[in-house]
Amino acid sequence: MKVRGIPWLSVALILLASLPFRAAQSLGDLARAQKAKQNQTTKKTTKIYSNDDFPNGNAEPAVAAQPTHPVVAATRPLPSVPTITAETSDGQSVQLEPDNGTDLVFMATWCPHSTALKNMINDPRTRPYWANKKLVFLFSKNEWGRVESYLKDMAKSGKISENEIPAKLEQLKSKAGSPYVTDPAFLNDLPGEYYFCSRPKEVSGYPTALSVLGYTNKLNWLIRDLKMPRALAQELEDQYDPSTQNVADK
Repeated sequence: MKVRGIPWLSVALILLASLPFRAAQSLGDLARAQKAKQNQTTKKTTKIYSNDDFPNGNAEPAVAAQPTHPVVAATRPLPSVPTITAETSDGQSVQLEPDNGTDLVFMATWCPHSTALKNMINDPRTRPYWANKKLVFLFSKNEWGRVESYLKDMAKSGKISENEIPAKLEQLKSKAGSPYVTDPAFLNDLPGEYYFCSRPKEVSGYPTALSVLGYTNKLNWLIRDLKMPRALAQELEDQYDPSTQNVADK
């Protein structure tokens, strides 16, 4: 009986010896499972807040919501293009306005700066920049108002009587050959059509250009609208400067 019991005793001893190892393995698995569960419960997810989360407006969203549409940069609107009512030399009414191929230029036949711009436009160096444009020149339909003011000043100083003013004014108009402008010869070499109109309030001085981009002075018109290099525009400005021309004439 003892001989037969020995194998059973050995098996029992082996089973008892393996119990601590299995217990330790089970405890280790349990610890890892508990740690994994703890990590899942403590891990925070990022929330995208909206204005509904802050009804009082006292706080800002922690994460800004992404726009659903692309943001387009604001652009400055083009100025409204005015229509100019003018008339031809024989009194026919016309409607004029600038467009992508047409610029209007306000001038005065008595103005030295208008003469300077006309010379600049006719300069061979300038022609390539307006060759594909239509230039329309506009003059006051009553340049003689300046002459009438001059005659009134003469009357106040006693050089003529006030009764002589109407007759002298008509005499000067007849001699000039134009009821509109004081120097019609100025119109002969303009590189474009010309008309006569009342001066718009935006034209504070001569010359003034009007394009689809709005009213502007002559130098800015050459650079901005005709796309002339600034250096060339400034060179022409200096060359045809009225004060320089006056000195040269003397």
